[in-house]
Amino acid sequence: KLLRFPENKQSTMDVVSRAITSAKSGLGLTGVIEDDDFILILIGVVLVGYILYYKYKTSKPSQAKLGEFKAKAGIVQVDIQWCGGCGFEDKFEEAKTLIDAYFNDAKEKKKVVINSLRDPGITGNFEIRVNGDLVHSMKTQRHGFMHNNPERISAVYSAIDKALKKC
Repeated sequence: KLLRFPENKQSTMDVVSRAITSAKSGLGLTGVIEDDDFILILIGVVLVGYILYYKYKTSKPSQAKLGEFKAKAGIVQVDIQWCGGCGFEDKFEEAKTLIDAYFNDAKEKKKVVINSLRDPGITGNFEIRVNGDLVHSMKTQRHGFMHNNPERISAVYSAIDKALKKC
């Protein structure tokens, strides 16, 4: 059921107040806690959830475990994480095109899966992970972009080749 907010401010406040009352009632908190305190608790819960989500969303151990699982399934996962606020999407596309072109054998192409991981905001990241292992980083290892550095292209290809041999 969608909430429709009325045009005037008082009616909008009535809708919000009814939503708070309904939530408190559903949790059995009617008469136990004031609306203002309930709102502060909800804000705290949402913030903690948000922090935990982003902490564990990009945690390296979980990415590595996922990479190990996919390797056992005969799939090499290449994650390219790039800064969305810096406009690095074209750099992602160039790296993806290079990897696709190098591993263009039909049999091999099915095994190499390339994922785009766009960072929200400005992070300066441009990282490439193969099955969870960091093989290229512009920010932490000062590798620059992959597409204009033959040494880095070779290193990424080598990491993918090594991972394919483990499959």
